[in-house]
Amino acid sequence: MSSPDGVSTQQLARDHEALMRSLLAMLGRAFGDAQTYCGIQPGPGYLRRLLASDAFIALAALKNGEVAGGLGAYELRKFEQERSDLYIYDLASGRAQA
Repeated sequence: MSSPDGVSTQQLARDHEALMRSLLAMLGRAFGDAQTYCGIQPGPGYLRRLLASDAFIALAALKNGEVAGGLGAYELRKFEQERSDLYIYDLASGRAQA
């Protein structure tokens, strides 16, 4: 679903490897740390398994089809009660590259 300004959100799934790589590139630019996010990216199998995992959540904000922001988060199932916490690991927005 898109907003009037052309921004939409997408939860990444197993078959969104290219979108995940675009998210990693945006995070690298936003944090000024392209080497960490793009220097030695995981292989396709690893990314598919990560994106298929119930414990990892990746969201991308898309503007005109380009990644303009996003986040990576982890669900931690707790041991003291039947509950879980969500930890946002990375959250950033940046300009979509033309």
